[in-house]
Amino acid sequence: YKRTKLPIWVVGSESHYSVLFGIDAAINHVSKLEELKGKAKIAFQTYDAAQSGVIDRDNVVNVLVCLDVPLTEQQELNNLVNAM
Repeated sequence: YKRTKLPIWVVGSESHYSVLFGIDAAINHVSKLEELKGKAKIAFQTYDAAQSGVIDRDNVVNVLVCLDVPLTEQQELNNLVNAM
């Protein structure tokens, strides 16, 4: 989704739309953890074709690449996955 510098909301009713503008940019603040969670969810769903909440172990490395996990850590995690 997009993050504007200042928040804007469009509110609809039965007869009209109203546009609300915020002046506090902190409303749009997303913590690094929340940003990482969102990125991880998108990466996982990309490789969860059946939307079952499970990915094939061969795709674990692909998810890590999407999350920009350093190669050395990817190799260590890949070794763990292969040991399963």
